[in-house]
Amino acid sequence: MTNNLHEEKEEDENAKPFVRWQKITMNQLSYAINLILALSTASLGFAINLLASEKFFTSCAAKFFFDFGCLFFLISVALAIWVILNRLKDFRTTMTITRKKQKKESDSVVNELRDLSQRLGKRTWILFYFQIAFFCLGILSLMISVVLVYQNKIF
Repeated sequence: MTNNLHEEKEEDENAKPFVRWQKITMNQLSYAINLILALSTASLGFAINLLASEKFFTSCAAKFFFDFGCLFFLISVALAIWVILNRLKDFRTTMTITRKKQKKESDSVVNELRDLSQRLGKRTWILFYFQIAFFCLGILSLMISVVLVYQNKIF
């Protein structure tokens, strides 16, 4: 009996660094998602502000890249909202798993919820990577558009 208590205490001590790093990872992911969301929104605002300038558009190519840049920023913002909602669903599922384990409900229900949580976790990362990709495409497109319009002043 004493040996089992010692083993359980040792397992708890070994799990503490993992739990701490898992929490740090979750916080950093939240920060990164929100940062890309803020940058996408600000970039979209900058692009819309450029529309107010009557001298901005001079060529068809600049308009093409500008339009796609705005579209990519909108997609990035939509993906950010989707990833946030997906993470909230994942957190709620994890909370439900914990509650059901405390109530000692059937393992099949808990395992089903664990599978759902794993799928949601994987989806979070996929959506996050797409969010970053569309933000980068938006920045690239907008930069090309600005360079095309102001190339005489830049070069």
